[in-house]
Amino acid sequence: LPKQSRIIGFSRSSKINIDSVKFIKGDVLMLGREDTGIPDEYKARCAHMVSIPMPGGVDQFNKLGVRSLNLASAAAIVAYEASSKLGLLK
Repeated sequence: LPKQSRIIGFSRSSKINIDSVKFIKGDVLMLGREDTGIPDEYKARCAHMVSIPMPGGVDQFNKLGVRSLNLASAAAIVAYEASSKLGLLK
């Protein structure tokens, strides 16, 4: 990767919301498998781990609402959000 590149990983468990991320040209966006996510050895290389907000928080039985997004759907959301913030959709 070029030296100016940052790897930004996406994980349901991250506390950083995609809305608060300032994407920059050269960012590399990493998404993991739907069932296991990004492996720990790759997470360690990420400049940031970011989450996509999903409906359904923890209920009274400590069960989560939406477990994960389909990988293609998550990739589309991430690509759109990054492209929009970088002004590429104008």
